Amino acid sequence: MRLSNCVMIVWCFLLACALTACNVSDDTALNPNKKPNVTDEDTGVDADASTDVDTSTGEDANTGADADAKAHADADANLPGDDVATWQPDAACSELEPQARCEAPLGADGVAANWGACESLDSDDVCGTDGIERRIMQVGTCSESGQCVFTETEESAEITRSCERVTDDLPCGDPEESNLTACTNAVICATTGTQKVTITSYTCGSGVCNSGSETITRACARQTEGDTCQNTLTTAPGPCTRANINSCSSAGKRVHTVTTFSCDDSATCQGDEEAVEEQCTLAAGANNNLDCQTSTITDGYCFETCCIPKCPSGQVCQQPTCIVS
Repeated sequence: MRLSNCVMIVWCFLLACALTACNVSDDTALNPNKKPNVTDEDTGVDADASTDVDTSTGEDANTGADADAKAHADADANLPGDDVATWQPDAACSELEPQARCEAPLGADGVAANWGACESLDSDDVCGTDGIERRIMQVGTCSESGQCVFTETEESAEITRSCERVTDDLPCGDPEESNLTACTNAVICATTGTQKVTITSYTCGSGVCNSGSETITRACARQTEGDTCQNTLTTAPGPCTRANINSCSSAGKRVHTVTTFSCDDSATCQGDEEAVEEQCTLAAGANNNLDCQTSTITDGYCFETCCIPKCPSGQVCQQPTCIVS
């Protein structure tokens, strides 16, 4: 009887061990996602290891992420509907009619996210550094099969984030000209020349619009046609001659030339000569023996200031006298 009891006890012990082994195996098979108990020894991590701390600030040295980068990362993650990585534009088409508009941010499906240009918050503030940029969206229409077929891209009106604009050296106003000098050239008839001008320009710097002025020399065009290009030349008067070739009067005339110079249409200096007649008085006896005519004498000669009929051939005529009434 005692032997039977001993055998029974041994048999029960062995059965209990077998059942324990089966429970461990079955639990793993039935719960493949159950996380095993991992100890420090399994991971190779020192249980007594502590986080690195910057002794000068008391902050965790491994958590100093840049605030701006974090803000952009948060903006990428907080898109309408879902995270960029899991954005599913086709899901919207399941509730829309074919040809309806559908969209997704450029950056979905693992493609690098894109943002538009950093624009000023105030369109009138050219130099401001505070800006906003908009997410570039893929835009398309829903197909008959419920897929979003992208056809173009555009900037989103809703998905935005702040940004910093680089505005240094950007123009912030129209240049202004002042103190303009005449267009000059040493060659009088030249149609090109140079002039000085003060230009005031406006550019951004440190977030504000600054002005600066400089005086420059630049090329210019000249209108010279008709301009005087040389001093006038006047010749000495010629001899005094009878003003009327049929008269014995002492009234005479003489001529001199006047040459003026001006630029023509080919930028050349040209001279224009003109004969100028002026009155003069003949010396006494200057007309003697010169032919003359009057209303009563058709063939005469001058004696002093009188017209005397010529002496017929073969005749002896008296010495003429000239009495001026």
